[in-house]
Amino acid sequence: MSTRQQDLSNVVVDSRVTLTDGRTGVVKFVGPVHFRPGVIAGILLDPKHTDGTSDGSVNGWRYFEAPPNRAVFVKRAELIVLEDDESPEPSPPPTRNMMIREVVEESYPEEYITTRETRYSPSPEIELSRF
Repeated sequence: MSTRQQDLSNVVVDSRVTLTDGRTGVVKFVGPVHFRPGVIAGILLDPKHTDGTSDGSVNGWRYFEAPPNRAVFVKRAELIVLEDDESPEPSPPPTRNMMIREVVEESYPEEYITTRETRYSPSPEIELSRF
C-alpha cells in the first residue's frame, strides 16, 4: 500500500481521499472558490462522517450537491489520495428503501415521517403522515 501525497495533480474529481484528520470521502469539486484564494477541493464525506461544514455550497454559491453536514472544502495539500488497494471496505449498495428514505427525508418535514420495522424488510420502512 502506498499513498501519493506529494503529487497534487492526482487530486481530481471522483478521487477517493483521506483528509489529514482521518475522515474519508470522494472529491466532487476542484478549482477556485469565492471564499478562499488558491485551488480548493470539495469533498463529499463518507456516510459515517456527519461532521462536515457544508452541503456543497458556501454563502449561497453551490459547488456540488451533498447532504447537510457531509461536505468540506480543503486545500489539495490537506488530502491523501487513496490507491485502489487502500480504499476502505466499500459500503453495501443502497437498498430500495434506503434510496426512497433519502428522497423522502430531503422532501418532507421530519414530523411527517415515521418508520416501522416489518418482518419482510431488513431495513425500516417509511410512512408519510397525511398533511
